[in-house]
Amino acid sequence: MCIDVPSQTAAEVGERLRQWLFQEEVLTPSLDAEGAYPAGPRAPEATSCFGHESPVDGQHEFGTAKLIVGRNIYWSEWGHNLYCPHCEYTVEPEDDEALEAMAQWQRGEPAGEVGCPECGLRKPLTDWDSDWGYGNLGIEFWNWPALAYSFVHRVRRLTDSRVTVAHGGRG
Repeated sequence: MCIDVPSQTAAEVGERLRQWLFQEEVLTPSLDAEGAYPAGPRAPEATSCFGHESPVDGQHEFGTAKLIVGRNIYWSEWGHNLYCPHCEYTVEPEDDEALEAMAQWQRGEPAGEVGCPECGLRKPLTDWDSDWGYGNLGIEFWNWPALAYSFVHRVRRLTDSRVTVAHGGRG
């Protein structure tokens, strides 16, 4: 998920990203019934398992990927931990403050602030390091192995944005 892409340019940057994914043959340009793109012949090169055989059959069945343009929350199946940008204290934001901060962001407002119980720092939810992602442009990869750092780095350079990877889906 691309963190720094403004809503005003998300469609343009998203189209550039889509064309690059097709050109690199990471995705094929034909949409399926759910509006997702099937993996292309070079999809394994975008993952951390490239060059390694699966312990079962030497292959990995790649699923699909969907480009999401517009404000979205990308959740992680590993939970929703926040890491204080000052003291690195880990917070599981299950309280009303964090839920309201997420709701504000999802409504199109600036994200509400969340406080660190350890050091007292208050920052907008989107300024915290997190297992979740908040952005105007993202890619959902369904049934893919972990993405390779080199692939994530190339997406960052192409979009001129910080990129975070949330392991899960979207909210």
